[in-house]
Amino acid sequence: MEAPLSKREWALYRELKQRFLENKNQEFDLRTYHKYEEWLELLKAKGVIWSIRADGAVLCGLDESFDDFEEWIHDIDKKSKCMNRREWIIAIISATIGAVIGLIPYIVKLLF
Repeated sequence: MEAPLSKREWALYRELKQRFLENKNQEFDLRTYHKYEEWLELLKAKGVIWSIRADGAVLCGLDESFDDFEEWIHDIDKKSKCMNRREWIIAIISATIGAVIGLIPYIVKLLF
């Protein structure tokens, strides 16, 4: 999953979290599993949930609270937004320098 996260990705996360808060054990058919697949794999990798595939379905259960995971994902999202701002600043400075360098021949022509 790439950061920064889109509104759609956050909406899917909130839906998934709500499902687990309502019932700690979930059964997903393959279609529904693919809808949430990135989040489920990330939650599984971070040890928040467990999952088992059986008979064309995926069974998942909540192992931990979402609190630590949510804090972690917000930090990653925040860091990626800072990098984007940094990249914009570098781009603006580079464009300004490029424009000034491009004006040098015109300025020299005016002076001589």
